[in-house]
Amino acid sequence: MFLCRLLEANSIESFGNDGIVEYVEESLTSRHSSTMELMKFLEETINVQRKKTENIAQALFGKLSAEDELKDDKHVRSSRLYSLVTDQLQHWNAEVERYKAQTDSLQGRKDIKEEFRVMASALSKEMEMMEAQLKRWKQTAHEAVFLRDEAQSLKSLLGEKVNEQKCLADRCEKQMMEIKSLKILIEEMQKEKLELQIILDMYGKEGSDNRDLLEIKESERRAHSQAEVLRDALDEHSLELRVKAANEAEAACEQRLSATEAEIAELRAKLGCF
Repeated sequence: MFLCRLLEANSIESFGNDGIVEYVEESLTSRHSSTMELMKFLEETINVQRKKTENIAQALFGKLSAEDELKDDKHVRSSRLYSLVTDQLQHWNAEVERYKAQTDSLQGRKDIKEEFRVMASALSKEMEMMEAQLKRWKQTAHEAVFLRDEAQSLKSLLGEKVNEQKCLADRCEKQMMEIKSLKILIEEMQKEKLELQIILDMYGKEGSDNRDLLEIKESERRAHSQAEVLRDALDEHSLELRVKAANEAEAACEQRLSATEAEIAELRAKLGCF
C-alpha cells in the first residue's frame, strides 16, 4: 500500500520482479528531482517575498524618523499589509519545512531498491515452490486415478476368475461322479465276467458226467454268448480308455483349479494394497 501511494499507481500486479524494482527506482528519482526543484522554487519565491517585504518596509518606514518609527512600530505590526506578508512568509516557511521532511524521508529510503529486490526474489522463490507443489498434487491425482482404474480392472478380473473357479469346480465334480460311475460299472462287469468264467469252468469239469451232450453244448453256447456280449459292451464303451481320459481330465481340472485359486489369492492381495 505504501508503494502504491508513493508511486501514485493503483496496482503493481502488471509488473515483473525486475520491472517493479526499476519502476520504484525511477519513481523515487523522479519524485526526489521534482521535490528538489519545488524546494528551489519555494526558496526563490521566499527570497522574492522577503525582498518585497523589505521594500515595503523601507517604503513604509523610510520617511519616518527613528522617533516616529518607534512610535509607529506597534501600528505597523498591527497593519493588514504587514499581517498578510507575515502570514505568507510563515506559509512558505511551513511549505519549505514540509518538503524538506518529505525529501529527508525519501533520502532515508535509499535502501528501498534492495528491499524490493529481496521481496521480489522471495516472491519468485515462493511462486516456484507453489508451482512445484501444484505439479506434485497433479501427479498424485493422476496416480490416484490410475490406481483406481487398475483396482476396478483387478476387481473385474477377480470376478471372472471366481466364476471360472466355480465352473471348474462343477466340471470336476461332474467328472468325479462319472469316474465313480464308470468304476462301479467296471467292477460289476468284472464280477459278471468272473461269474461267467466260473460257470465255464464248472461246465468244463462236468463234461465227463453222464449229462446230455446237447444240454452241455447249449450251456457252453450261452456262456460264450454272454462272454461275447460282455466283450462287446467293453468295446462299445471303451471303459478303460474313458476311465483313463477321465483321470487325465480330472488331473488337468485340478491343476487349473489350483492355478485359478492362486490367481484369485494374488488379485485379492493386490486389491488389499489399495
